[in-house]
Amino acid sequence: MTTTNRDVRAVRVALTARFGLTGVLNALWVGALPAIDARLDLGAGRIGALLLVVAVGGLTAMPVAGRLADRWDGRRLLSLAAPAAALSLLGPALAGSAGVLMAAAALMGVLKGSLNMALTAQAVAVERDSGRPLISRLHGTWALGAVAGGAEGATAAELRAVLGVAGADAAAAVTAAARELAESEAVEVATGAWAIVPVYRAYRESLPDIGFGHLPADRNTAEMDAWIRKATHGLVRTVPARPDPDETRLLLLNALYLKARWEREFDPQSTADLPFTDARGTETRVPTMRRPVELSDAWTVPERGAEVVELGCKDGAARVRFVLGPPGAGAQEVLPAAWQPGADRRPLDADEVYVSLPRHQLRTNLNVLPHLNAMGVRRAASDDAEFPLLSPEPLKISQVAQEAVLKVAEKGVEAAAVTMVVMAQAGSAPRPRRIHHVAFDRPFGTVVLDPTGTVPLFAAWQASAPRDVS
Repeated sequence: MTTTNRDVRAVRVALTARFGLTGVLNALWVGALPAIDARLDLGAGRIGALLLVVAVGGLTAMPVAGRLADRWDGRRLLSLAAPAAALSLLGPALAGSAGVLMAAAALMGVLKGSLNMALTAQAVAVERDSGRPLISRLHGTWALGAVAGGAEGATAAELRAVLGVAGADAAAAVTAAARELAESEAVEVATGAWAIVPVYRAYRESLPDIGFGHLPADRNTAEMDAWIRKATHGLVRTVPARPDPDETRLLLLNALYLKARWEREFDPQSTADLPFTDARGTETRVPTMRRPVELSDAWTVPERGAEVVELGCKDGAARVRFVLGPPGAGAQEVLPAAWQPGADRRPLDADEVYVSLPRHQLRTNLNVLPHLNAMGVRRAASDDAEFPLLSPEPLKISQVAQEAVLKVAEKGVEAAAVTMVVMAQAGSAPRPRRIHHVAFDRPFGTVVLDPTGTVPLFAAWQASAPRDVS
């Protein structure tokens, strides 16, 4: 069967919509919890158990869904999982008792896990057909998700095409996704915003987990740098790029931090200096960790000529896959092997597997805006940008930068990423600031009220020229 570019584009659009559906489902589920709690009088303990049941259901379903994706047409599994996951929200909403609620939550977790696995499998298939990376595009919604919550019109449409959500639904989806990720003890998520322009209260309230601060007049980033160091436990020290002091009106930061210990740690006594040949062909001796791994934790992806080794972390905090391609292969050819579905994997032809892995730290700094432009995000960065839900001031995206750090050592893995979105004044010229001066230069009244602001305690009218306080 021949796959045309039009076919691939159509499937990419459909997949983007379905990835957006997962965010909406998470938002609806989290948004319904207060009402469910009030109806069934759950309490904090039962709510915690409820969230755990959903997570366990998803983890249980994903391996089964992965096997089904290998056997079935991926589109068939996706077409079944998407509506089933949407309908599963009715169970918790209609449950009349705590027991029925737990059963409905478990079913919802199973169906959400199946949907996520089906989406990932189908995205990889489309990536193979299109020759363009899709996973990072579809899963990288947090960086711009909060900003997209203030978009409308054509700006919202192009952001929705890339992120899966935009406008009023983006804020709820981003909040729900961040909270779900932060349920893991190994992962921390934080978002903060600083503005010199007014930000609508409705927008701030739609993002309850985001702290809003005032942007210094000189655009000094000392406060933001301190926030970053705290959110990333010092792995990232400063903003990924210096914002333009003349243009910056709003600055938003998102930080992701992970620290997890290997399920089976490397013995430091086995670490030795071994040769490593870099991309330019230069050989250097570097500290290299060594230990055996289970046969089931290593495989090949013949299509890409790659070998994959997976190292698990304690308490299931994360799964870290190391991918080795053929000599001379670049990241674009090799990295997708890490999420290649089971049908494309082959077991290693060996009785034992022994891994030699350099102890390393990797730091990258990326200007993201050109990549977003290539994906179709153009209006949002132009003078025609529409963010009327965010601020009364016309704004556009002027900078998107990201810094990421990864540390791999004998005890485990530690990683952090900070994404910065800067918004500048849109339009050919900034609108003059509107200042209303209230001058008490004639008779005026003074009323002192109680803390509720409803009961007047003292009232006075100043009719004559005021006397100075002595």
